[in-house]
Amino acid sequence: MLLGIWYCWGGVVEAQEVVTPQPMKPAVTDFKEAMPPAPENGILDLAELFKTEDKKALEAKLKQFRDQENFQIYIAAYTFVYGEDSNQRAERLSGQWLIGRQGAVIVYDKGGTGSAAVMGMAWRQDDARELPPRTVKGILLSAKAASEENAEAPPSERLQAAVAELMRGYSRVRPLIDEHHQAARRSQWKILGCVFGIMLLALAILSFTQRFQKKLAQKDAESYLFPHAEIAARYGAPYGGGVVVQMHYGTKGE
Repeated sequence: MLLGIWYCWGGVVEAQEVVTPQPMKPAVTDFKEAMPPAPENGILDLAELFKTEDKKALEAKLKQFRDQENFQIYIAAYTFVYGEDSNQRAERLSGQWLIGRQGAVIVYDKGGTGSAAVMGMAWRQDDARELPPRTVKGILLSAKAASEENAEAPPSERLQAAVAELMRGYSRVRPLIDEHHQAARRSQWKILGCVFGIMLLALAILSFTQRFQKKLAQKDAESYLFPHAEIAARYGAPYGGGVVVQMHYGTKGE
């Protein structure tokens, strides 16, 4: 399920943030139930599906995966999800629990029957959106299929199977994410290089302009000393009168 597609001139730009394995139906308009805060251990077991030792083992597994891969997986188990199906609940929880991060939320609805999905999932990408939506959807569908392989297994085991498949799926696409990060860093360095070059060019132009203005100011401030000139009438010249010019530089006798 793709949420949010922006159309621009010349093509379609995907502004996808959340992916679910199945299309979500509109939630009830008067639904007001507030979402709980994100569990620190990664598991919200309101349906009491997990035994203490199983829960601790799964908590440790989620923490280790989060620390190694920077990918957070949450599990929320409800006795009954009111007003929406488990995919919708997973999408809403991911909107609060995974703000600015990449991760997934698995919701198990113990009372889900009929058209309501018993197990719902939502994958929220961070702002970089490294993976295509179809790739994410494929991972979610594989995780859902893993949880349904053994329909007779307890819900806790089915959830653990879904988590294990999610982790395997993320590990398979991790090289794509790393390549995306490297390409993003290269692009950033190119942009920084262009900005730095423009700054150097601007500084060079500014320095040249300042030197030119300084030279103009110095030239305007220069003064010149002209010699004293005495001009007297001159008569008897072969072709008419004229003048005699005497120019003195300094004091006589020097």
